[in-house]
Amino acid sequence: MNKKKVCIVNYGVGNIQSIINMLNNLGFDFLVSNNSKDIELSSFVILPGVGNFFSAMSMLQKNGLVEVIQKRGERGLPLLGICLGMHLFFERSFEGKSIKGLNLLKGSLKKIDIDINLNRYVPHIGWHNANNFELINYKTRFKQKFKNTRYYFLHSYYLTSFEKNLCKLEVDYKGIKIPAIIQKESIVGTQFHPEISGIDGINFYKNYFELY
Repeated sequence: MNKKKVCIVNYGVGNIQSIINMLNNLGFDFLVSNNSKDIELSSFVILPGVGNFFSAMSMLQKNGLVEVIQKRGERGLPLLGICLGMHLFFERSFEGKSIKGLNLLKGSLKKIDIDINLNRYVPHIGWHNANNFELINYKTRFKQKFKNTRYYFLHSYYLTSFEKNLCKLEVDYKGIKIPAIIQKESIVGTQFHPEISGIDGINFYKNYFELY
């Protein structure tokens, strides 16, 4: 069993079970929690993500989790956001009612434009090749490189306004460039779902945790 503890933040969104299965596979000590102390004391924190931006932020606010998550990012502690979890790192989304995000990163999100002529629909569902990107531990400068990988996407909103240097990889969805991976120091976000991306997803988590 890996001695580093992982906290999966429970804020009323889906796909937590898939992450649980993945962490069990990797032998990590983990818990699912909406307790601020658990988030503060865990080695790693994961914000999962299948759901609505407004509902997710409302739940984080209700449970008093916004500040403790923000402090982790500000202190340079590992923070991983998956799909919607990544969206929450930013200032706002145009999904539903207006509500501020965690504001750890500058930027906003909008809905994918449908184009029937290009067979571009919402949600964006499917696999994309994700070649030649890397993540870095900004304290030790240790890098993890990813080559010839393939990940599964399922989302309706995407990042359109952001600091371009934070984007590690983009994928093309029928003419729209979708930021697939972002990183700012200890904050990492993926638009794809590594926990349902087979062996490449397992290796993504494994390599991510080995950064620290």
